[in-house]
Amino acid sequence: MSHVCLACKENPKAPEMKGINDEATLRALVPRYREAVEKAALLFCLVENKGINYSSVFNLLLGPLDEAARGMLMRRLRPAMPSNLRDRERWLGPSLSRVEAGTKTRYLEMAQNLKRTLVSNRVIMPIGLLRSCIYYAINDDTKIDGVFRTVRNQFNVIGGRELLSTVERIYEFRNTRVAHQEKEVTDPTEAQQHLVLWIKGLKALTLTGPLQ
Repeated sequence: MSHVCLACKENPKAPEMKGINDEATLRALVPRYREAVEKAALLFCLVENKGINYSSVFNLLLGPLDEAARGMLMRRLRPAMPSNLRDRERWLGPSLSRVEAGTKTRYLEMAQNLKRTLVSNRVIMPIGLLRSCIYYAINDDTKIDGVFRTVRNQFNVIGGRELLSTVERIYEFRNTRVAHQEKEVTDPTEAQQHLVLWIKGLKALTLTGPLQ
């Protein structure tokens, strides 16, 4: 029996699940995120070493991660959005004349998703849009004005590559092993490693505010 399971069985209401999260992390989270993390850690303990799919553990964190990703996008980008309607439309839909024809669709879709997020506060997969924003800011040399310039300024920062790595790993595992299960998550070591990553990622998305 692993140390994690012993910790959970000895005190199933303990805020600290050794090997999965710690009290400092839990204190940094808002109550609803903390509750989700505690439930996920407890469920991990219950199903560990039973040879069943761990996807239900990660399902508990899908909502909080998407909400935190949406919150980061709002904090980083919305303050720069013009209040004047005409200026806002130009900012949200900048010219793509300097963009190669073969890649315009990708930027158009990204712009549309940003508009839905920043204007209507609705987006299908916030963690995916956040991933696209950080990737554009750090790895894409394509120069686009408006909201894309703000994306570059806000996400091409110290710690950006580490955040991108975390978000990309969460995004890939979410899409291939949890939401769309190309392969079930049955290895407890793998499950725990990714659960720790998801919790740390949730903390990072919650605490990282806008740049001044």
